[in-house]
Amino acid sequence: MERTRDTADRRPVSVALTAGGRTVLAELDAEARSVQDEVLGPLTPEERHLLRDLLLRVHQGLTEAPGS
Repeated sequence: MERTRDTADRRPVSVALTAGGRTVLAELDAEARSVQDEVLGPLTPEERHLLRDLLLRVHQGLTEAPGS
């Protein structure tokens, strides 16, 4: 991570990934995809899509304000 301050206004701080951070992120992304493929391997692409949609609906139901 790299933090830099705005030269005109010292209050804001910009945060960006360094080259090393981008490398680590790419490695983690590849590992996450590998695990996802292993876990969801028995499902067809259509079943994966359906599972994703259902989980999003469950999540939405859990995060909505009560009574809405």
